[in-house]
Order: sequence, then structure tokens, then C-alpha cells
Amino acid sequence: MFKTIPKLNLHIYLFLIFVFFFLSSSIYWIYQNTVPPTWDPAHYLEASLYLLDSFKTGNLFNFLDSITKVLPRRAPLVAILPIPIYYLFGSNYQNVLIINIIASIIIFIF
Repeated sequence: MFKTIPKLNLHIYLFLIFVFFFLSSSIYWIYQNTVPPTWDPAHYLEASLYLLDSFKTGNLFNFLDSITKVLPRRAPLVAILPIPIYYLFGSNYQNVLIINIIASIIIFIF
């Protein structure tokens, strides 16, 4: 008559507890830490804001050209990833750190 919920493995429970603890402590730290970013994260943030301005112009070729020029010796993915976060949550340093949390969870799963 009633279907029983399958029991989850102990490893899955431990994983979920770990992810919850990681998420809550990371989000707490992101919004409590008021120190400005150091030079390397600041450089990537500046590049991502430059790409955001280039993306807002609406010219795709201008945006693609900016990707190749914004970080000439580094991979531009780190500067491209914050663009959706800027649109969803605004261009705030703490909001961009959400990308690190998402990437960490993906790494934990795989």
C-alpha cells in the first residue's frame, strides 16, 4: 500500500552533511570577510568587469575580441565565468565567489 523510501547509504549521508557544512561555512565566510581582494583575484575581477562591459555592448565580435585581449598570457575562462553571476546577483566581489562554491561542489561530486 505505502511505498517505502529506499535507505541511502551511509556514505551518501556523510557526503550530504559535508556539502551542507561546506556550503554554510563558505557562504558565511564570504559575507563576513570584508578585506579587499589581493592582487591576483583583483586582476581577474577587473578583467571580468572589462568583459562584462564588452558583452553589454551587444556586439559579439567585440566581445570575442575582448576575450583574446583581456588576459594575454592567461586562460580567459576565469574572467568569463563571472558574467552570468554579474547578471543574476550584481557586480559584487562576494557574489562572484559563488562560482568557487559551485565549482567545489562539482569537484566533490565527480
